[in-house]
Amino acid sequence: MNESSGRVMTWNEPFFSSAATARTLTEKEDFAALTLADFCRNLLMEPYQVLPFDGVGVEELLQGQPKVCKRAVYDSYAHGSSMSTMFTGSRWLNGIPEPQWSSLLFGPDTCDICGNCGALPDFVLQNRLCEACWGTHVVHRRDMVHIISENPQNDLLVVWSLVPRTFRRGSTSYLLSGMVGTNHTRYMKKDVEAMVDRNALGANGWAQTIYSASLSENTRFTLEMAKRCMTRLENIGHDPLDTAAAQSVAFSGLFRHSTMRLTRKVYRKIKPDLERMVNQQKRKRLVLERKRQVKLCYTEYSKTLKSEQWTSIMPLHEVFKDAFFNNFVSSEADVVGDISKKDALALFPQLTLKFMDSQVNRLASLLPEGTDYFVPSMDCYSRLNLATSVFGCRLCQFGHISGVALCGWTNICSHINQKSRKYASFPHLKIEFNPDDCATSASLIRSLGLDPATTTQEQLDLIDARFFCGSCPILSMRGVRGRKAYTWTECVGFFAIVVVIQLLTPEATRFVKEQEPLYPSSVSPAWGCNHCSEHFEQSVSLSSAKAHVNESRWQRCHRVQAPVQLYTGLWFSQTLSLFTGAPLPMLVQNVPEATDLPAMVDGQVDTTSMEELSPFNTIIGKRLGSSHKIDICNYTCKFRVKPSHYVGWFHVHFLRWRNYGTTKGEERD
Repeated sequence: MNESSGRVMTWNEPFFSSAATARTLTEKEDFAALTLADFCRNLLMEPYQVLPFDGVGVEELLQGQPKVCKRAVYDSYAHGSSMSTMFTGSRWLNGIPEPQWSSLLFGPDTCDICGNCGALPDFVLQNRLCEACWGTHVVHRRDMVHIISENPQNDLLVVWSLVPRTFRRGSTSYLLSGMVGTNHTRYMKKDVEAMVDRNALGANGWAQTIYSASLSENTRFTLEMAKRCMTRLENIGHDPLDTAAAQSVAFSGLFRHSTMRLTRKVYRKIKPDLERMVNQQKRKRLVLERKRQVKLCYTEYSKTLKSEQWTSIMPLHEVFKDAFFNNFVSSEADVVGDISKKDALALFPQLTLKFMDSQVNRLASLLPEGTDYFVPSMDCYSRLNLATSVFGCRLCQFGHISGVALCGWTNICSHINQKSRKYASFPHLKIEFNPDDCATSASLIRSLGLDPATTTQEQLDLIDARFFCGSCPILSMRGVRGRKAYTWTECVGFFAIVVVIQLLTPEATRFVKEQEPLYPSSVSPAWGCNHCSEHFEQSVSLSSAKAHVNESRWQRCHRVQAPVQLYTGLWFSQTLSLFTGAPLPMLVQNVPEATDLPAMVDGQVDTTSMEELSPFNTIIGKRLGSSHKIDICNYTCKFRVKPSHYVGWFHVHFLRWRNYGTTKGEERD
């Protein structure tokens, strides 16, 4: 209508289900006469006229959002009463700030992630996403392979029910849940990842608890079945010791086959396997008991020998290889039986002599040929006792105890017979010749003015010289600077490259020896009586050994007249024969600078420029050789097994730890 006749305003809004309501405003009606409700209704309904969907209400749009308030039905036409109902229920979602909800309804069409225009609101995901961000940040169930690679659609079934889901296709159209399947349902990628991170720890803990409880129950049930099986075998005549030993094996078999019920049919099926397991345990028990009898005879024979001969007999593991003992141990009889102790004791000396001869011949065959290393007329024993006959143990190298230099048959024999707790089942019989250490030993012998072809290990032990390496750096320890001093056996196992070895003067050597501590110390469990076999199985400290000797003296067990004439034996215990602990404390003495080192005169250090200087060395703990005696407090001491310890050394290109042999003892007050 024109302005004179009046103005008619008609709403043809697609929101109402009934016909549009026409409202006529004459010129006399003022715009201010409109009620506040009419103005708000006109203002709020304006954005919905351009939405790209018809016949879809807010309730359908929010079907993917869990626990949200529903909206009134969205229709093309509606009466005023319908409008009041819609706006009564169209408040913002719980947990969403009012500004965010208002932005979804009336905000600009910009993407919440990249800011591009053309982004439509998603009431389920509670944001606006453009077409590009929709394909990147909104994913299907099958796309979450970075969380679970095999089957995320089914494995994350609980997670899918906890996060909001939308049924939009692309970013321009909305679909209802009934119109698409679960394969077309989409989720915000960050919502899924956040839900997994928040609940993964608790869910995994719960699953682990259930699994542990199920495993414990299954283990208990299987163990009860194994006990019932062993009880049935005992009832038919099997030894309880054998069935008890085979119970763990039977348990493993039942558990592996997932046996759930022990019926008669199941028992008849597994009975042959159970009897085979019991018979195997019986064979093991008989072999162990027979070996125990042989060991008792071996121990009894060893105790009849002197303490210095304990390391010179045939090792126990070699005894079982003899035909007499092997036939007894591997007998097919169902009873243990008894071994003839008289025959066994008479056989041990012969076996020991035969074994030692075979080892001597084998090791002598490994020595190099040439007049520089031995005299052709020497026998095998004499060649092994040369100082250039240096061997190494493969087993010690395997146990990272490298550098054990075995010089002389006495030390080799002691090393063969030593017992290690860590490698108790492996014999130390893989002795190999070391050509590098042999060349080093020959150089040391020549520096002493001796002949390498005739010098023995005992002769070098009697000389007891001290050396130091001119190529080693000057180290500081506890505020004192110095170099390390070495015995000849330490030099043999120490120097692996061409270095400058210098011999200390007698004055410097004497000072070094005065600073060397006794090894092992009196508190170490490495002492025992030299008159009886009291400490054959386990050695003790020096004070305990003295107490035993004093008690035996008063009981007239040992023929000694006074405490000063008591004797006690010193050796490394069986559990300490392979020393793997920290190195011995090292004492460092003052040393001049490297440029001020004294010169060499005839292979020895010139002491003319050392009037006020202490010997330039680091003192290493003195070690004693096998079967060598020293006088310490009127007590005769000797080693049972060759001792060893670590010495650290550093050269220009590498750093390594080595383990060395022993030196002969010295006389002390």
